[in-house]
Amino acid sequence: GQPAGDGEGSGPQENPADADSVPQGQSEDAKENGGDSGPDTEDDNSGLSGQLEAAKAAEQQAKDAYESAAAAYESHTAQPVEKPDFSGEDADSVLDAVNSRLDDMRARIEAGAIVFITLGTVFVYFLAETGRPVGNCHKFPPSTFIRRRISIEEAREALHSVTTALYAAGASQVVFTVSPIRHLSDGFHENTLSKASLHMAVDMLGESVGYFPSYEIVMDDLRDYRAYADDMVHIAPKAVDYIYEKFEEVFFSTATRQEAAAARKRFLSSQHRQILNTNE
Repeated sequence: GQPAGDGEGSGPQENPADADSVPQGQSEDAKENGGDSGPDTEDDNSGLSGQLEAAKAAEQQAKDAYESAAAAYESHTAQPVEKPDFSGEDADSVLDAVNSRLDDMRARIEAGAIVFITLGTVFVYFLAETGRPVGNCHKFPPSTFIRRRISIEEAREALHSVTTALYAAGASQVVFTVSPIRHLSDGFHENTLSKASLHMAVDMLGESVGYFPSYEIVMDDLRDYRAYADDMVHIAPKAVDYIYEKFEEVFFSTATRQEAAAARKRFLSSQHRQILNTNE
């Protein structure tokens, strides 16, 4: 009537010396040591406790860093962002507006900003008299300029000069993109050569810069005329949103995506035009 294994004849008999080494003996030792199974377990518990404390400290540090960044972000976005006006009848006021914006950009770069540069074409205007490249013709007569497609090496040298200056100023990273907007006034073939030259120039910079494939997203991922606006040159709003979603996935943390969504709501609200007078 005894349970199997408890009585005589229920199975092979164990040597008493062997019985002392079974888990039952370990349990007795544990009782004698106040529940501690031995020095190895004590070391393991001590190591695990240290890891938990380190994890808690790291978590608190991350929370503090996030709260500090969030406070700085709220402080920066508390004021409405106004589109700069770089036109006017007074040259000094226009120059002051330009320099003010440059000072703001310089401060952001010195603080370790990530700089994104979008490239459009390798066709460049040069002053006919001096050969100096210019960024805007300011509606001067066409005879004032010479327009040509620069070589891949010239493009690389220009981009290298820009990135070197940005890193020296304090930028944490420079990321290039190539615009998917086609310059059809140059012709389909010339536009293709231009975009290819930009891709090659950026690639020649190596790992010192980053690259976001907005051009490839439109050309190789969307691959549809619906990605373009009615003029078949610019990108349709839905395609822009799609590119932005991919951009968020690459560069934004979860917290940043939430902040960006909130900032977008504030921006859309600021653009709302009131039609009805609610004061009446």
